[in-house]
Amino acid sequence: MNQFVSKALAFTALVFSVPLLAQGYAQQQVQGQTQLPAPVQQQRQAAIAPVIQQVPQQQAQVPVPGRLSSQPQPSQVAPAKLMTRSAVDQSQEVIQEKFVENRSTFSPDIQKIVNKGELVVAMYSVDQPPFFMEDKNGKLIGFDVELATKMSEALGVKVKFNREAKSFNEVIDIVARGKADIGISKLSYTLTRAKKILYSKPYMTLKKTFLINRLKMAKAKAKRGAGTLQELIDHHEGTVGVIAKSSYVNFAKQLFPKTTVVPLDSWGLESLDIAMQGKVLAIFRDDLEILKLIRRVPDSNLHVLPVTLKKQIDPIRMILPSDKYHLLEWVNGFLDSVETNLSVDALLNRYDDYFKWANRNDTDSNIQTKEIKPVDEAAQG
Repeated sequence: MNQFVSKALAFTALVFSVPLLAQGYAQQQVQGQTQLPAPVQQQRQAAIAPVIQQVPQQQAQVPVPGRLSSQPQPSQVAPAKLMTRSAVDQSQEVIQEKFVENRSTFSPDIQKIVNKGELVVAMYSVDQPPFFMEDKNGKLIGFDVELATKMSEALGVKVKFNREAKSFNEVIDIVARGKADIGISKLSYTLTRAKKILYSKPYMTLKKTFLINRLKMAKAKAKRGAGTLQELIDHHEGTVGVIAKSSYVNFAKQLFPKTTVVPLDSWGLESLDIAMQGKVLAIFRDDLEILKLIRRVPDSNLHVLPVTLKKQIDPIRMILPSDKYHLLEWVNGFLDSVETNLSVDALLNRYDDYFKWANRNDTDSNIQTKEIKPVDEAAQG
């Protein structure tokens, strides 16, 4: 009887202890603890020990009953392939080629040009040989054209010439307004222009030169004792012809403030005829333009005298919009890499075939001079 009672009491204790153990385990789970009660841990370890010994340690996968696994079994996993050195190099070359083709990492100044696929160059509408002019076939040629074309090739784009400008100053305005990426148009430097645009380094250096009427010079010396060029030109009786709306309007006024500056609508045999006939005391431009006139009419030396101001140089530069500083640095680097600063004779000889063709069309007898008036300062801007 006592033995039966003892077993009954033990069974009753076991029945009541199981819910308590479960309740304790549940409370531990709610509190975020992962430790199981000791009896439960011992039973669990004993049950899974044989399974752990059978599963490889590197990739143990226990499939879930009733669910297809998308992961490959360990025996199905292909071994990783190591890339050889040549394969790595080839991959790098492909990346580099895509990078170059994309060209999306340039500075904004250059990226804008690359994106549109063309370099727009502002150029004066009137030919200025040997810098830019049309040959007998109507093709645009010249030193400035060569530089613009090489520049576009270096950028990997086409070149497009904007020749809307009716004067040199209008070339400045076109670039300042952003209607062209750059101006390449035999442009001189002036402080007024530099307020609107950026100048590149010079790619050609000319010298300021007068072509003086010999007869008027002799009369001025006899009448007022003009023994120097300054005394001859810088006088209220002095008259100097320059291209209208060009840098030489300001040059003449700065060097000879007392002289009267008169505008010339064009440059060529007409301007030479004005000087030879004494319509003005002298015409004023760079040594290249003066030499061109003398080469075209060698006998003109009997009537006019060229006088070069050796200390008064005229550096020819390119121009860019005022905010394109990186493009300016690129242009200056480009100019360092190409042939520039040719002598006047070398540049004229380079296009000798053009001048031979163009000069054959000149006829002195057809020249008609226009009435010239003092230049209007308000038109200079």
